[in-house]
Amino acid sequence: MKQVFYKLKGRVRHKSLITSTKQTECDLILFSEDVNQFHVLFHFQNVKPEVLITGLHGPSVPGPRHALWRNMADTLPLPETPWLVVGDSNEVTSQSEKMGGRPFRSGQCTDLQNFMDVAGLVDLGYHGNPYTWTNARDGAGLIKERLDRALANSPWIDTFPHTKGKGKEQVRKDELIWLPPAYEFLKLNTDGSWKARNEAGGGGVFRGATGKWYMGFASKFNAITPLAAELYAVREGLIMAADYGIQNLELETDAQVLVTMLEAVNDAYHDELRPVLVDVAQFMARFHAIVVKHIPKVKNKVAHELASYAIDMAVGHKMFLSPPPFAAIAYEGDLQKLEDAEKGRLLRATSSSMPIDLEAPPIEDGECEVVSTSILFGTIPTTVTTTIPVRGSSRGVGSSVQSMDEGSARSGTG
Repeated sequence: MKQVFYKLKGRVRHKSLITSTKQTECDLILFSEDVNQFHVLFHFQNVKPEVLITGLHGPSVPGPRHALWRNMADTLPLPETPWLVVGDSNEVTSQSEKMGGRPFRSGQCTDLQNFMDVAGLVDLGYHGNPYTWTNARDGAGLIKERLDRALANSPWIDTFPHTKGKGKEQVRKDELIWLPPAYEFLKLNTDGSWKARNEAGGGGVFRGATGKWYMGFASKFNAITPLAAELYAVREGLIMAADYGIQNLELETDAQVLVTMLEAVNDAYHDELRPVLVDVAQFMARFHAIVVKHIPKVKNKVAHELASYAIDMAVGHKMFLSPPPFAAIAYEGDLQKLEDAEKGRLLRATSSSMPIDLEAPPIEDGECEVVSTSILFGTIPTTVTTTIPVRGSSRGVGSSVQSMDEGSARSGTG
């Protein structure tokens, strides 16, 4: 890779795929380029960390394009670096990003999705035209696809929360918050960590409907690939859930490839992982209800801390009945974001309530409003009718309860 080091002071206006409205004083720290990508390291005024912007153009040929995603997944910046990746990926990630032509196949974007998962990048979305490429044909031969995209990691979103791409509605910050499970469910978040075959581990955390810690774990693995470490972490979590008699479970992982494989175990193309996949599928069948979801890495920070810790453990497995110190910041951060989101929801609900106009002219006496509400008492549907006098009326408030089952009501009164 060619690297050019120089420093340049100037004013930058963000344009092209990413939009912003203000100019910013910045120092250009580093510029490096390759055939299909370039990297620019900036230091913005009033922004503490240096930020990295990567521009890319994915090769049109699948082989080199997939090699690009694998190479980028192996050469990541420091996790605390705000990182923005923009450009033409030449890749479709779902059927909603394509119109016409051959149907979308999930396997075709495996390497791009794995790169996003490993790097903790989320799609910032777009506004405007949903398609950025067309073959310019007429009729049934017309094909449209969304190939341009903007991806950002959690530090970038925290530093520049209003970044958005040109195309669809931008991602909302509250969409990046870890969400608790449904009522009567526990949620298991897992993650894998991999440096080499003998340096791999995984971790997971169980939490309830309030977001409170139930239990967590960290385990060392002999995993041949990063995907294998992710899969072993899932298996370890399922074994613990079964041992503790958990019946209803939501399972979340930041490895999209793994979720796809679990949805079609019989079609798994990684032969070396097939026995473990079958084992995991059998464990999943033991639960009364289980839901498997993919989430971005930014929502999986607690499991990530547990997995990172596992690599350097002296023992093979540790269980945590309370948040360990190395995961406490991520855990408390999830709880704080939940609390802030709830406060925001209540504020929006309060502000949307209809105000009372105290200066409105009085309504004539004698008018009233009848309000009827249907309530289910056990198995008997009942209507509660209330007569509410409007302002200025001299009538009292009257109320009556009438059961839909008149026979039952009469027999009850004697």
